Amino acid sequence: MKRTDGTWHEDIQCIVDPTRGKGGIYISNIEAASNPLTLARNFPSYPGHNIGAVITACKGKNMASTMPQHIEYLYIPAIDHESFNLSQYF
Repeated sequence: MKRTDGTWHEDIQCIVDPTRGKGGIYISNIEAASNPLTLARNFPSYPGHNIGAVITACKGKNMASTMPQHIEYLYIPAIDHESFNLSQYF
């Protein structure tokens, strides 16, 4: 659900805590990942996401043209099937 400030609060979660403000990993839905307000959002438990890179692993959802210039972006045209080999992109 979109908040009044334009962020998607419940749609982004920290799955690896940052160390000294760097190296955290967040998982979100496509709307949150494409929203600059959400990428920069401050939560009480995580003072500033400071997100510098986004990976989209979803066929047909290349968001490169809408990413802020300071965000590194990787698009992986992945299909939702166990046989899809993600390792070829890393």
